[in-house]
Amino acid sequence: LFYNSNKLKSVNFGEFDTSQVTLMSFMFYYCSSLESLNISLFDTNKVESFRGMFCSCSKLNSINLFVSNTKRVKEMNSMFYNCKNLRSLDLTKFDTSSVENMKEMFYGCSSLEYLNISNFNISSVIFFNSIFYDCYSLENLLLPIFNMNHNYIITIKSMFYNCSSLNTINITSFSDINVDYMDYMFYNNKNLKILILPHFYTWWVNSMEAMFYHCE
Repeated sequence: LFYNSNKLKSVNFGEFDTSQVTLMSFMFYYCSSLESLNISLFDTNKVESFRGMFCSCSKLNSINLFVSNTKRVKEMNSMFYNCKNLRSLDLTKFDTSSVENMKEMFYGCSSLEYLNISNFNISSVIFFNSIFYDCYSLENLLLPIFNMNHNYIITIKSMFYNCSSLNTINITSFSDINVDYMDYMFYNNKNLKILILPHFYTWWVNSMEAMFYHCE
């Protein structure tokens, strides 16, 4: 809808009716002049994809995401990709029980210092690769407490790549899962002091290249 509207600075949705919308993927893609956004009045009961929704909104510093319902959403990959000016996110109202793809969800959110996704239900998610890639200002990260309970093979490559300000990572909610690629998972986590790993099933793993590279 607003794809590549790189001169757009503000949006007033007013009586905007989204009750029949099923796809919101790349809705605000490359709205690189947009600084704030309020979509709290969106009816998202039928939405199945948020893929790339705010991708490359590089000046965006605040988003009101208190949307009505996200229980049907399956795709959140690249949702906040390269939102490098975003300083805070409140995702406490998100229902992620149907989400299968969170790849690169917060990729390049380099100004985020705190993120709480402990409420996320990740029981259906298969792709986590690069989810926090280059979130180098992130100091506090509260990860999901829901254990995964499926038998899919999970991809976690580059999951915490260059999260250089994190000093503690606890991923015990990933216990007893099958993983394939773990390359660069903690690459350049040079401030990491406490790492709590779950019991991974690694017989499907193809590569662990540079998994702990530069973890000083």
